[in-house]
Amino acid sequence: GVRHAGSARTEAESGATVMRVGGATVAQLAYTHDTNGLPLPQGQPWAVNLIDPDRIVADARAARRAGAEVVVVSLDWGTERQDAPDERQLALSRQLTASRTDGRPDIDLVLGTHAHVPQAYEKVNGTWVVHGLGDQIAGERTDQQGVTDPRGNESTIARFTFAPPAHRGGRWVVGKAEFIPQAYDLDAGRVVNLNAALAQGADVGGVRDRIRSVVLSRGAAEDGLVMGQ
Repeated sequence: GVRHAGSARTEAESGATVMRVGGATVAQLAYTHDTNGLPLPQGQPWAVNLIDPDRIVADARAARRAGAEVVVVSLDWGTERQDAPDERQLALSRQLTASRTDGRPDIDLVLGTHAHVPQAYEKVNGTWVVHGLGDQIAGERTDQQGVTDPRGNESTIARFTFAPPAHRGGRWVVGKAEFIPQAYDLDAGRVVNLNAALAQGADVGGVRDRIRSVVLSRGAAEDGLVMGQ
């Protein structure tokens, strides 16, 4: 019963993944910057969605015309092991969030992955962008010199609560924006909520504070982002 987006087994399956969530019709679109040098299956260009700004906007508009009230775009982008979003992330986030139809944004939320470490959240052109969620579940991670990098087991959960529009045909708006800092405990094999009441100790607090610093590094707190439980 788990749905997926961004890859497809058939051409018919390659459209937006649409779900009914909390009273809203939500479309999930997903794209990647590359396929690690692997070619797409011959004759199946729809098998994997590659990042193309024009196509992303076109797909978002098509989803909206099909009845989506909230359009979420997931992007595999950015530079691995880099806390700060790179220039391509910043440029693409500006381009996508600036796209509008009849004054209404075509995309309501952008969720990023790929860097393997948490990156900043920020509001761009009035739309929330998560540059990098980090890896929720991973094995031991090392940097390019082979040194263990604990950030590879740190992540965030993005929790955006949308409220219905004030008038028919308006935009569903984010009424509450939260992030939950997490770490994967390699020994126990479980994800730890670093802001939960049971997550205590200097080590936990230090990791939590580091993640919070990164997440808020581009001014998200001023736009209302808070650390959730």
